[in-house]
Amino acid sequence: MTGVPEGGEALEFHTPEGERAKWPVRPVSERQSPGSAFQVRELRCGDGSVVLQKRLVGLQPRGAAKALSLLEAEIRVLLRLIRVFAHQEYPHAFVRLVGFDFDVSEPFLLAEPPAAPPVSARIGRMTAEERHRFLVELFSAARLLECAWVVHGGLSPETVCWDPSASRVQITDFASGRLAGEQRLPPPDRQWAAPGPLRAPGPAELRDDLFSAAQVAYNAVTAAPIRAGGPPANLSLHAHLHALPAAAFHPDPAQRPGPMQILNALGAPDPWTGGLDAYNPLTAGHERFRSVMERKRNTNVSGSPPRPRTHPSGGPDARP
Repeated sequence: MTGVPEGGEALEFHTPEGERAKWPVRPVSERQSPGSAFQVRELRCGDGSVVLQKRLVGLQPRGAAKALSLLEAEIRVLLRLIRVFAHQEYPHAFVRLVGFDFDVSEPFLLAEPPAAPPVSARIGRMTAEERHRFLVELFSAARLLECAWVVHGGLSPETVCWDPSASRVQITDFASGRLAGEQRLPPPDRQWAAPGPLRAPGPAELRDDLFSAAQVAYNAVTAAPIRAGGPPANLSLHAHLHALPAAAFHPDPAQRPGPMQILNALGAPDPWTGGLDAYNPLTAGHERFRSVMERKRNTNVSGSPPRPRTHPSGGPDARP
C-alpha cells in the first residue's frame, strides 16, 4: 500500500492469516445500520481498491456485550468460510473477510464490497435463461454453506446479490450467521425466515437457509409475493420452478430437501470439490482472533459478551 491519501487515515487490523496490517485508506461514504450500533463505511485504499468497514460506534455499557458478541460471531463465520475453502479458490458466492480489530475503542471488521446489486433490483425482469442460471447459482451457494456447516440466517432479496452479465450470485451480510447447532439469532427480516426461527430460539438448522433460499427463488423468478412462513399457493403453476418442490417450504427442516436435490433437478453439478486440507495455513489467524477476544473480555469492565462455545474455526467439520 502507498502513503496515506489526503483526508485519509492509516488503518491497522489483523488479517485472516493472523498477521498485522496497516493500510492507508480514505472514507468515501458511511451509513448507520438501522436499529443497531453498527456503522458501515466505504473505504478507498491506497492502491485504489475499496473495502467495507463495519464498526461499532457510540457503544453504551448496557448494550456493549450484545453488540460485541454479534460482531465476534460474524467474524467467526467469515473466518470459517475462509478455512473451509482454503484448499480451493474462495467461492465468488460469498463476500470475503479482509480483516478485523477488537483492540480499539470502535471494534470493526473489513470485508470486500458486494460484487453486484441485490437481486431485488432484477425481480420481474429476468429472462428464462437468466431465471435458470439464478436458481443454479442460488442453490449452489446454499450447498456451499451446507458444506461449511454455516447457517446464514438472513437470506433475502437484499442479502442475495445477482450479476446477470456474469451469471453469479453472491451472499452478503453474515450478521445473523451461525455455525450449525449454535444458538440462532432472531431473523433480521421475518418474512423470509423459516418457521423455526420465527417461533422460538433454538439451534441453527442448515435447512433453515434452504427455506429462505426457496422464498427468494420464488419471489425473484415469478415477481409474485411470498407467503411468510409457508409455501406459495400457486407454486405448481410456474413451470420454470419445476425443480423447487413444495417440500422446500415444509415447517419441519428434516422434511425439506437438501440443496443437492434441487441442483440435481436443475441438471447442475455439485459445487463442493472436496474436504479440508490436512494443513491449514490460517491456523495462526484463528489463534490470533481467539487471543484478541480473550483480552477484550478480560479488560471489558462494563460487561463482557458470553464466552463463545467454539473456537473461531470450530463447530462441526465441513462435510459434503
